[in-house]
Amino acid sequence: MAVEKTEKGFIFKVKECRFARRVHHLLEPKDVTCLYGILALYLAEKSSGKRVSKNLSEFTPTDSYTQIEFLEKNSNRALPVLAVASLVPAYYPPPRLI
Repeated sequence: MAVEKTEKGFIFKVKECRFARRVHHLLEPKDVTCLYGILALYLAEKSSGKRVSKNLSEFTPTDSYTQIEFLEKNSNRALPVLAVASLVPAYYPPPRLI
């Protein structure tokens, strides 16, 4: 996992995602937010005290990329990150605890 700074905010990158082989090929890349991306959006929102945009992720066969963009307080794109979690399809397997 890595974070890259951009003009608008950050890009959260997941390289060699553990869900990629089983899940990425099932996704419509234009309508889903990565499970790890939702966690990154939540942490960015909570640690900064600012709202973040409800961006969807880009998927490759092995990786995912999620844009993290901070919003102005009165932006109509603002949505609590936990509400974005409802965009995650039900077929994501639950994470394994070690």
